[in-house]
Amino acid sequence: MGQVASLHSVPIARFQRLADTAAPFVYAVDVEESVYFDQTFQGLTYTLAKACDNTAAPGLMEHLFESTEFLGEDFDLAKVDWDSDADLDHYMALEEARIYYHSPDKVQAIAACLATVTDEAFLAAFDPADMNRQGVYPGVWNRNTGPDEAFNEQNTLQEFHFLRDFFARISSGAYYCVCYVG
Repeated sequence: MGQVASLHSVPIARFQRLADTAAPFVYAVDVEESVYFDQTFQGLTYTLAKACDNTAAPGLMEHLFESTEFLGEDFDLAKVDWDSDADLDHYMALEEARIYYHSPDKVQAIAACLATVTDEAFLAAFDPADMNRQGVYPGVWNRNTGPDEAFNEQNTLQEFHFLRDFFARISSGAYYCVCYVG
């Protein structure tokens, strides 16, 4: 099994409760809708960074699945003693408690950017040889179209449609997008 990126829409009031009370994030309670990208999220990120016009919001696509905004305690990685089990346990507990998210404004910006990408532009930006050279996870991108082939342009295009539709649905301004990769 490989890495999966999950995106969850959370209504503003529920997200505000999480922020105000430092309540734990409970998927079954807090989430309106979820979508999952099994091993394809880095390929989508790489392709969309090339296909989208990022001039209005540089880095928007690069942090699509791995937001830099979060609820939870911040820590300085430079101060972590990586040889100390206590420091490592403390760091891991802080990291696990974080809730990474995109604000409603950012959700709208992502939806707007994704809406500008045509299938033709996406397929022109999809470069499996380059992704494999660059070590884009999982490193098995290809153009094979056989019935049991994965990580090819048609599969990735379908994932793009799934992603674009999700952001279009939640871009009303009433949702945060909670991101998790694991």
